[in-house]
Formats: sequence, structure tokens, C-alpha cells
Amino acid sequence: MVPHADRRGDRGPVRAVAGHRGLVRGALSGVLLAALLVLGFGASASAAAPPTVTLSSTSLTPGQAIMIGGSGWAPNTAFQAVLCGSNANAGSNDCAVDAASTFVAFGDGSLHGELQVTLPPVPCPCVVAVSGTDNDYTDKIPVTVVGAQTAPVTPAPIDPPSRVSAVTSVRSVSSVGAIF
Repeated sequence: MVPHADRRGDRGPVRAVAGHRGLVRGALSGVLLAALLVLGFGASASAAAPPTVTLSSTSLTPGQAIMIGGSGWAPNTAFQAVLCGSNANAGSNDCAVDAASTFVAFGDGSLHGELQVTLPPVPCPCVVAVSGTDNDYTDKIPVTVVGAQTAPVTPAPIDPPSRVSAVTSVRSVSSVGAIF
């Protein structure tokens, strides 16, 4: 005689199978959820790839126009591109600022701009400096400029520190009674 057979009747093995099915369904649901999370995070990680800036050529000739492209930018992000000598170590002092070009990212995050190649005011090594006008993006893309002079890069001058005076003592000229 099987204990409690009258209560379970013939459903005992069915319940056991249903219990296994529930475990299998739960395990499959967990695996499916984990896969979706991994795929979801993978998609967002690839969507968060860093924005890019590219040049149509890195061998430039004065008078030529080069195309500047890119992708992954927020729409309406503004940029400026300029050709600079001396690796742009002294900032805009090394750049052909009169020929700088400004452009804006399109709604799909792509960049399309044009830069007229003008010799920079200082010798190469040259870079096309691209910077955001409304963000902190900056990039220096090395280029070769046909016919440009080259010279060793000298570090940008450092201003000497200004003279600082320090307060060495403080003397109180009022009393507590004067405050109240």
C-alpha cells in the first residue's frame, strides 16, 4: 500500500513531471533573460562608440580643399577645423586661422565639412586641429603639406609664475562688544 495514494490518486507522477517542466521553464526563462540583457548591453556599448573625425587625405597641397567627415556626434554639434604647423603646440598662434572652417553635425550624427589648405604661419610638422566649439572635443590629425617648410618642434613657451604674496598674520581691531 502506498501512503497517501488516495489523496493524490493518479496525479502524483503528473505533478512530478509538471514540477520538472516548471523548473525547465524557469531555467529557460532565466537563460533567455540573461541573453537579452547581454545583447541589450552589447548593443548599447556599441552605440556608445566614440565619435570619429576623418580627413579625405593626409597629404595636402596648398590651395586644395579637403573634406572632413565623421560620425557618432550629437546633432547640431559645432566644430572648427584649421591647419596648424609645429603640431599646434602654441595653440592658434601656430594655425592658419584665416582659413579655418566651421561646420555642424547633421541630425544623423554625421559630419561633412571642407577645409581650404593654406600654409600655416610656422613650419611643419603639421596637423589639422579639429575642436568642438560647444564641447570639449579636440583632435590633432597629423598631415603632410607639400612644399611646406619643416623644423623641429619647440615646446610652447611657459609663462613664468607670477609673484604671489602670502598673508602671514592677521590682527583683530574690534572687540566682541563692538559686534553686538
